[in-house]
Amino acid sequence: EKREITTPDTKWAAYHQLWGYYRPTQADIDKYGDQYRALCREIISRVRSRFNKMEELCQGEEKLKKLREADKQMSDEDFYNFVFDTFPPKHVYGYEKREITTPDTKWAAYHQLWGYYRPTQADIDKYGDQYRALCREIISRVRSRFNKMEELCQGEEKLKKLREADKQMSDEDFYN
Repeated sequence: EKREITTPDTKWAAYHQLWGYYRPTQADIDKYGDQYRALCREIISRVRSRFNKMEELCQGEEKLKKLREADKQMSDEDFYNFVFDTFPPKHVYGYEKREITTPDTKWAAYHQLWGYYRPTQADIDKYGDQYRALCREIISRVRSRFNKMEELCQGEEKLKKLREADKQMSDEDFYN
């Protein structure tokens, strides 16, 4: 009976069903011959390949989910460490993780992170589409955090100007 594939779960079940159908018994081989055995082996090989791709996609989705959750819950410093510890840049030889102690070192560390995970740097042939997608997602999160850091810096500049104006102006001039 042919299954309808509407969700990842039904796809998994359908391929599992195919796997069972094309595992020949000795009686089938005796009845249909070596060509039947070769055909079944080829079908099983292709089904196994599709199983592996589905499994990779599921693992990739889990990694992306983990990254998104960390981005929502962690400070800049913790997120930086999380990315390096959980998803080290496979395609960069001799990468180094920086220590974040000041806003300037945080900026430099995130700039480094940006450089390490740029998707154009990821060796797609060696690490695959899933790794490239992960690198893109990391860059997206880093870009978002860069924008927040920039907004904070601009806000600090405005506060600094306000404080200087407060010291130098009379009450009336400050109000205007």
